[in-house]
Amino acid sequence: MDTATGFAASRVEPISAASVSHAAAADRLVTVTATYVQTATEAQWALIQELQAALPGATVTLRAHRLAWKRDAEAPAITVFGARVKYKLGPFTLCREYAAPGG
Repeated sequence: MDTATGFAASRVEPISAASVSHAAAADRLVTVTATYVQTATEAQWALIQELQAALPGATVTLRAHRLAWKRDAEAPAITVFGARVKYKLGPFTLCREYAAPGG
């Protein structure tokens, strides 16, 4: 159990700072399209339920991020999933996305 977040460390992984820093360089090469997902696998649903149990007042949504290479439209796209947690705390709205299984 991660004492900072209260989540099981092996189950929930925040999107890393390293992946964000690479995003700036990849912006010219990769198109990312994010959409909300209406259906979930068993593992994705378990993660959503775990996050909702940890923060009962939060809105948890499953999102799909499709990454496509701009230089070759015929190259296969990659889809990765994330569980987005949105929580209102006083005047602040906190938002964090966790890597979700699948893809």
